[in-house]
Amino acid sequence: MSRPLLTPALRSLLQRIQQQLKTHDRVTWRIKGPVVKQLLVWCDAWDIEVGLWPDGRECVFDRAFIQRVQQLLLDEKLPPLAFDASGKSSLQQAEAGLEEHKGVRAAPTAARVLVSLPNQQGLLPYGVSQLHARLELDLDWQQLDEKAFDALVVVENLDCFYQFNTPDALELPQALQPALILYRGHGHEARGCKALKSAWARLGKPCIYLGDFDAKGVSIALHEGYRQLLLPEWPGLQQQANALHQPPEQLDYLPALQRHLDGLPEDHPLQPVLSLLLSDHKGLKQQWFKNHPLQLYPLY
Repeated sequence: MSRPLLTPALRSLLQRIQQQLKTHDRVTWRIKGPVVKQLLVWCDAWDIEVGLWPDGRECVFDRAFIQRVQQLLLDEKLPPLAFDASGKSSLQQAEAGLEEHKGVRAAPTAARVLVSLPNQQGLLPYGVSQLHARLELDLDWQQLDEKAFDALVVVENLDCFYQFNTPDALELPQALQPALILYRGHGHEARGCKALKSAWARLGKPCIYLGDFDAKGVSIALHEGYRQLLLPEWPGLQQQANALHQPPEQLDYLPALQRHLDGLPEDHPLQPVLSLLLSDHKGLKQQWFKNHPLQLYPLY
């Protein structure tokens, strides 16, 4: 019959007991809560004796107990108690001799990002028949040399991200042609983006947001550390913006945008842009940007 595994919760409890035994010959724990009860079941299944008080409400652990646990782990070719499975990938857990513990493992996408890189070397990947101006890659952000790029453009919508490699590509300003373009992602996909942005912030280089022109999109840019917005040039933005592209459910974002507008100089380039949202309640979805060249708007 198979014996129970040493789960991360049990390992954590044993680590706490081990720490207490560094300054005490023995420690007493009340048999209360599921983890302590699971530990007693685990010890019984592996023939490790645990001292019990006569009333059956408390158990006693001593240094000899921890030595028996450590010897069992050694005999079973398992990591010692000090090993921490948290943040380890499934492969790293397996290499350490552990069963997969999904609750504490590093998510497979934790460091992954979807980026668009300028194809300056004219690379043609094996099996691809058409040369593209940019290369889309799914990779670990730590493999990127951020210093090789002068600007980072984070794109909100996936379809617009892929559009940069099509005949209908958004017309980037000339200075941003060699930029590193990053898909923002959602949920687990966003973790790698956040990590890359954090590393990028230390370089002091431009971090630009390209998303929907609406109250939520501009709020994201203001509250996630971006310094500039990438939007259609002002005449085109003013002409195409409409009330249908400013969802009414985003009205809660407007007071914060108004406070930001009030703090800007009167001649700031963002003044008329925010006024479109605040006074006219007009917006423009990112998919409609392609009809006009893009322009950088400072946020501060």
